[in-house]
Amino acid sequence: MLYAYFLKIRNGGNRHQLQRENLVTLYRKINYIMNRLRGGGTYFGHMYTRILGYAEYSIYLNNTDKDDYYHKDYNIAKQKALYIGLLKQLINDEISTDYEITETDKTKRKKELIKIADEIGYLITEYFYLERAQEFQFSHY
Repeated sequence: MLYAYFLKIRNGGNRHQLQRENLVTLYRKINYIMNRLRGGGTYFGHMYTRILGYAEYSIYLNNTDKDDYYHKDYNIAKQKALYIGLLKQLINDEISTDYEITETDKTKRKKELIKIADEIGYLITEYFYLERAQEFQFSHY
């Protein structure tokens, strides 16, 4: 939390508040999905707080990018659809092979997590968010 606090000051305070809120929400939704798929654990609780720092670091990367790596002008709809599809496939695969819950609970959990995956899709409005969501998911889970 201290890391996030000091990096937020360096990033200009509340200047990037909307971007910060989107990143925190995006990362926490990914964390929640992985938590539900893995059956919980302290890692996910620790990540909930650490996400503040990861979001600030993402803002820092976006603002110090000299090559405009995160500022793509092309349409990301297909890439976003592939990423959300991959996330939904992971949800389906993990839940279908979880033999510790009933079929009724599997259906409920699948419906809940697919809805969250769709919400993640709504948050990904540009290449920056797509790339950061993929990087966060694949490097931490």
